Amino acid sequence: MSMPKSWSLAAVVFLAASALHASCGSSSCPLDLNALNAPVAGQLGFDLSFQYINQNRPMIGTRGAFVGEIPTDHNEVRTTNRIATATLAYAVSRDLQLSASVPWISRSHLHLVGTTPETWDLNAIGDVVLQSRYRLIANRHATAGGLWAIAGVKLPTGAHDLRNADGELAEVTLQPGSGTTDGIVGLSWQSGTRAVTAISGSMGNVAVIPFFATATYQVRRGDVNGYRMGNELQVSSGLAYPVARNVTGLMQINGRVRAHDRIVRGEPDPDTLFTGGNYVYASPGVRVDTHGVGVYALVQIPLYQHVNELQLTSRANVVVGVQHRFR
Repeated sequence: MSMPKSWSLAAVVFLAASALHASCGSSSCPLDLNALNAPVAGQLGFDLSFQYINQNRPMIGTRGAFVGEIPTDHNEVRTTNRIATATLAYAVSRDLQLSASVPWISRSHLHLVGTTPETWDLNAIGDVVLQSRYRLIANRHATAGGLWAIAGVKLPTGAHDLRNADGELAEVTLQPGSGTTDGIVGLSWQSGTRAVTAISGSMGNVAVIPFFATATYQVRRGDVNGYRMGNELQVSSGLAYPVARNVTGLMQINGRVRAHDRIVRGEPDPDTLFTGGNYVYASPGVRVDTHGVGVYALVQIPLYQHVNELQLTSRANVVVGVQHRFR
């Protein structure tokens, strides 16, 4: 039985994630945003999202800490990230989808050198991500269901040499771009299950609830002045549940394992010890579809965070966006 158009739209909400560069300790959230715009065969989709991440909570390992608890040559106080990302996706066929994501990053940072504050306000285009998804095995239980192979590349298009008003070069982890070309590989399984809901459709009160499980791995190569960010594994799963006509509840569980950054040439940098970690988040949200446009919002809540040494984290992250598929 084919699904009504509204359920077909809901079913594509959770396709495979576009791997976002850097860690929540520096730039972005492990959320499945590109999937919100997954088109069906022959269609073009557009998604515009905005992330807000206020990192003002120092942590050591899994516990809260205070600024400067592990002394270094500078003590991190706050990093505020505002990221707007435009994603264009095209389904060449039922089994091949292509996408391109372009982020604009606005980042404010404050740290202390002794008792002297140093600040940066960085605004620039970030690194473009190109991605392809090919369906290896079809599954009839959900639109675009089955096993998908993911392959992509993150290009070094973002600025990585920005300075503050005093001419001080920002750290690599603060720059809008990483300065490296990274490979992205992964797998995604998507399916659906029927469940009773509070609204009626062509199947009565029964609707298809789409769900997914995705894993992507980002391999970083190259460096900026000998500094290379760590490789990263992201694992996500989630579902979409209709709560009213044209209103869908969203839920994801997101995990990230980020390796230490490294110095691959030049003098060792002790700051690399203060990078990397393991993270698990719950990401509830809602999506409203009206007049061919989907509007969504999610809040990402940390369930578990284990950082190396002392790092800044956020108490919650917010993501909002709009999506449209051109017919």
